[in-house]
Amino acid sequence: MIISNRFVRTYLFGSKVAIIHNKSFECCVSTAKEGWFQKQSTIILEPKIGNTMGAGPAGLRPCGKVIYSPALRKGDRLHFHDILAQMLDALGEEGCTLEEALEQIFTEWKRRGIAAETVNLAAD
Repeated sequence: MIISNRFVRTYLFGSKVAIIHNKSFECCVSTAKEGWFQKQSTIILEPKIGNTMGAGPAGLRPCGKVIYSPALRKGDRLHFHDILAQMLDALGEEGCTLEEALEQIFTEWKRRGIAAETVNLAAD
């Protein structure tokens, strides 16, 4: 289930954050600018062992990242944030691990030209 998916106002850039709890895993999807002159990318975080999603940033570990195609506009990137959250939730409900779900999504997005680069650290 997608617990929340909303815009969050941070220091300079703002971001969109989705929190997902399903029968296979919990994770957080965050889309934000990486810097002053950078476009949005998305990181996926999961709770460290012994923590929950409510533990705050110190209780989370990065497990995936999407660097979008340079051709995508801001609105497109935020749209794919929503799609990523929905796909992760659906795959988790089907019994996929977070690592498997990220691998499926990342492979498809790279094939379709949505993602220029992806990193899957869920197995580490």
